[in-house]
Amino acid sequence: SLTPQQQVVRRLSRYAADQGLSEAITYRFVPEADGGRLHLPADDDRRRVIRLSNALSDEMAVMRRSLLPGLLRAVERNQSHQRRDGAIFEVGRTYIPEVDGLADEPEELTAVLFGAPGARGWRQAPADVDVWSATGLAIAMAASLPPPSLLLVVLTVLTLASSGSSSPPPYPVVVIPLSTDIFL
Repeated sequence: SLTPQQQVVRRLSRYAADQGLSEAITYRFVPEADGGRLHLPADDDRRRVIRLSNALSDEMAVMRRSLLPGLLRAVERNQSHQRRDGAIFEVGRTYIPEVDGLADEPEELTAVLFGAPGARGWRQAPADVDVWSATGLAIAMAASLPPPSLLLVVLTVLTLASSGSSSPPPYPVVVIPLSTDIFL
C-alpha cells in the first residue's frame, strides 16, 4: 500500500505521461556550476550544496539542489540532435544541506516544455509553448489530484540559451516545478 504522498507522486507522473510528456532520469550528482546555470545570485541560499568527498569528476561533484539543470541538459541534447520540440518531466529528490550536516531530501516533479510539442497534423499549425500552455498544464496537474490534497505550484518561464551560443533560441522553455511535500 502506498502512502498518500506516494499516491500523489504516482498520479502526477501518470498524468504527465498521459499528457504526452516523456519521463527523464537525470543524475543526482551534478557540477557545482549548476547554481550559475540557473543564474542564481552569488549569495543565494540555493547555491549551498552537499559536496561529495570522493567525487567521480568535477561534473559529478555535488548533490543536486534542483531537477531543472539536469532537465535543461536533456533539452540541449535533444536540440543538438535536431529535436526542436518536446515535453519532458522528472520525479526525483533534491538535496538541501541542513545545519546538522545531514540533508533534507524533498521529492519534486519538474516538467520542461520546449518548442512546439504535441501532435502535428494538416489541420492545425503547431504552436510554440508559452506561459499560458505551462499554466494550463500546472492547473490540469493540480486538478488531477483528489480534493483533500494541497499542491504548491511554482511557475517559472525561462529562455534557454544553448551552451555554445550567446543568443537564445527563438522559443521559450517553460518550467513547472510541482512540490509534492505539502498536503492537508
